[in-house]
Amino acid sequence: MLLRTAKVILALFLGLVLCELGLGALHLVFGAEERGGDGAAEVLCIGDSHTFGWNVDAAGAWPARLEGLFADEGLELHVANRGAPGKNTETLLGELDQYLALDRPRVVLILAGLNNPWSRPHGEGASGALDWSRTARLVKVLASRVAGGGRIQGVGDGGGAGHFDESETPGGRTEVRVVTREGDLETFEIGGGTIAHEEVQLAYDWIKRDLIELAARVRAFGATPVLLTYALEEGAYIPSVNFTIREAAAEGELDLIDVAAAFAPVLDELGRERLFFPDAHPRREGYGAYARAVHDGLVELGLGGAAKVGDPFAELRSVAAPAPKLSGAFDADGKLTLEVAFEPALEFSILLAGGKSPVDSEDDDWYGMPVALQRDALFDASAKAVELRGIFGEGPTKLQLDAAVLDGLGVGPGPLFAVLVVRTQNWTTLQASKPVQIR
Repeated sequence: MLLRTAKVILALFLGLVLCELGLGALHLVFGAEERGGDGAAEVLCIGDSHTFGWNVDAAGAWPARLEGLFADEGLELHVANRGAPGKNTETLLGELDQYLALDRPRVVLILAGLNNPWSRPHGEGASGALDWSRTARLVKVLASRVAGGGRIQGVGDGGGAGHFDESETPGGRTEVRVVTREGDLETFEIGGGTIAHEEVQLAYDWIKRDLIELAARVRAFGATPVLLTYALEEGAYIPSVNFTIREAAAEGELDLIDVAAAFAPVLDELGRERLFFPDAHPRREGYGAYARAVHDGLVELGLGGAAKVGDPFAELRSVAAPAPKLSGAFDADGKLTLEVAFEPALEFSILLAGGKSPVDSEDDDWYGMPVALQRDALFDASAKAVELRGIFGEGPTKLQLDAAVLDGLGVGPGPLFAVLVVRTQNWTTLQASKPVQIR
């Protein structure tokens, strides 16, 4: 009996060792394989929330927009988006092997480093018992697919709650749980304490070291690494992080697409608020321009694309900036239908009042956004009503309020005005429509 048990344990141990050796050698095996013609090539995008597409839907993120540009050229080129909010360069190093094995890319686009300044290297804190194991990391990804039938069910890819969560763990670290744009449930830890301002150079040295190591592993696998810069070069950290990315490209003799250099000349012309959210993440139009800049960079490098699309901002110059749209009407039964439209995945609130007023005092601000509605009981009730909140879709979004809801809000027979306020997931207000008279 003991002999049989020992044989089983030995077999399991040898199996694990073989799996580890196999995954460790994937770069040698796949690097030697022919991956087919240009039309079958794959692009892997790794990074943080700027790759994931924070506050936009999956179709609005730059990797999806890049895939669309290739499709317009007749190239069936899948672009995998493995970005997730909170990832730093060390997180990417820990998961790179599994995604190289799963996606088998020819090109790997790397946009990372902005989360490093406020999270110490993971090695300074406790690590999981199986963090060393490629097999364990790969099994986590595959298990998430099996559990969700290939995709995580019941979780939208828009900007709503449910796809991202974080919690503090012992040792000052943060556990992040996120559903990637590829539909996989990822759990990873960042932290070990923040980096003090006087030692922030440690973060930049860390970024450069990890980016060069990421590129070396990609090259060993047989793919081509390309570094990218963050689009908006302003604030306390982004200029230094972008400078570090450029340094890593120079020292590691790596391909670089300097997207920030393309954006800088047009910020005043098109307006920062049109291209970026207040937290420096691109908006939907900004991600479109980012994708076009990356596309043309890949064409220049000979890594993908048939021909350049040209000026990344040409389309934006030809159309007006998107504006929130709101309309409403009562039917014969007294039911109110409100219709709104704006950038998909952003959230909205509709405020109601019995009249409108000039915006001339702090009292007219609602979460930092001036709204030209009189402050009455209806205004206060509508500001708290969940029935008047939602998420923009690809087309018009309709809200229907029956008589019971309207009575609860205090909507009487008199005049009724409405304002549409656009906001992000964290309730940062972005834009408000002019008051619309519903009745």
